[in-house]
Amino acid sequence: MKQPNLITLGAAFMLCGKQAAYNADRVTTHPIEVPVFSTANAFDNIDAITYSKGASVLNQLRHLLGEKTFQQGIHNYLKNNAYKNAILDDFINSLAKASGKDLSEWQQDWLYQALV
Repeated sequence: MKQPNLITLGAAFMLCGKQAAYNADRVTTHPIEVPVFSTANAFDNIDAITYSKGASVLNQLRHLLGEKTFQQGIHNYLKNNAYKNAILDDFINSLAKASGKDLSEWQQDWLYQALV
C-alpha cells in the first residue's frame, strides 16, 4: 500500500502562515516590532504580520546562525532573563553573543521596517 504524501511543518507554514502575512502586508502594513504606548494598545498589532512574519524571521535567524548557535542563544536568553522583564534587545544581544555576529543591521532591516 502506497503511503500518502506528507507535508512538512515547514511547507505547511510556507503555504498558510507566511502567505497570510504577505497578503495582510499588502492591505495594511507595520513592522514586526512596534512601540506599545499603553496597555490599552497592547493587542493593536497582533495579527498575521506579527505572528507569521515573526515566525519567518525567527526561522531566518535559525538558518543564519545555525541550529546549535540559535538554540544556545535562546538558552542563554532564558537563563539570563528568568524571573525578570526583558526587551527585544536582550533577545537579539543574546543571539549575537552566542554567534559572535553583530545582528544590529539585521534587527533594523527585518524587525523595524514594514514591507520586508
